[in-house]
Amino acid sequence: MIALKQNPVLVVSIDAVVLRGLTEAAGRRGWPLVQGVSAKDALKVVFGHRPRVVVVQVPPSFEEAVAFIEQLRSRAARVLLVGAAASHDGRLEQAVRVAGANCYLPRVCSPRSVEEAVDSLLAADSGRCPATSRPARRATVASVTFPVDPGLEGPGDEA
Repeated sequence: MIALKQNPVLVVSIDAVVLRGLTEAAGRRGWPLVQGVSAKDALKVVFGHRPRVVVVQVPPSFEEAVAFIEQLRSRAARVLLVGAAASHDGRLEQAVRVAGANCYLPRVCSPRSVEEAVDSLLAADSGRCPATSRPARRATVASVTFPVDPGLEGPGDEA
């Protein structure tokens, strides 16, 4: 099993192919990555290790990933969820948001976009401003969309 005691972030990909930006962010930050598992098995990993944040890669055929988000949200309301899309689609975004993701990344191009999403959610949840590490006046975890980093799109960014 994966040890999450020091780092409460888990990256889950129901799909066997993981986006490069997710892989690089997980590697840079030491986040465990679970890939190519069913939604049921991914839930077992999450409940066995109790991460604070789960980053879920949502493939174009998004039904299983959305079901995972819904099940996780219904059983672990305090877990912060980031839905990271392999490619943006309005229906996919709506499904991820309705399922209960706190944040939606329309297309993961860089590890920085994933890291910033996680850092912002954790900071808002703890009541601290990410840029200054001072207590925020009214920080709340809300549904957020982070824009695609301009100029970082290119061949090979999908996987």
